[in-house]
Amino acid sequence: SRVKNSTQVPTNVHVYRATLAAQPDNSVAISSIGLLTSLTALLKSPADAISPLTGYELVAHKVRLLAVMGGKYPSSVGQKCECNFCAAYNSGLDHAVASADSAFFFSHVPPSVKVIFSGFNVGVQVQTGGALSE
Repeated sequence: SRVKNSTQVPTNVHVYRATLAAQPDNSVAISSIGLLTSLTALLKSPADAISPLTGYELVAHKVRLLAVMGGKYPSSVGQKCECNFCAAYNSGLDHAVASADSAFFFSHVPPSVKVIFSGFNVGVQVQTGGALSE
């Protein structure tokens, strides 16, 4: 049957946890285009029926690479923060929450995980986050 709303599907954290738990150690590459709220929620997630590991532990054991779209290069000094790190251009989103999630994410990524940043110019044409339509 068709999905009518988000209550009919698993949460983003559930999907991340189930996917990671089923993978071999150090085998997963994640590409993040957009805000880091979902990855932050994953890192903060407790052990559950899916896995006895916390979200942090799952990421540490299963993820080898995180490719994150965000930033302004070669320097963002003196510029408004990049949208994917603080929701600067997303009306209706809480900029303080988005910024706090980004700060948490970057300060809690397990050291075993390689993180690669692709700047705004690389993904500016990629559109994400649209609502489901019939």
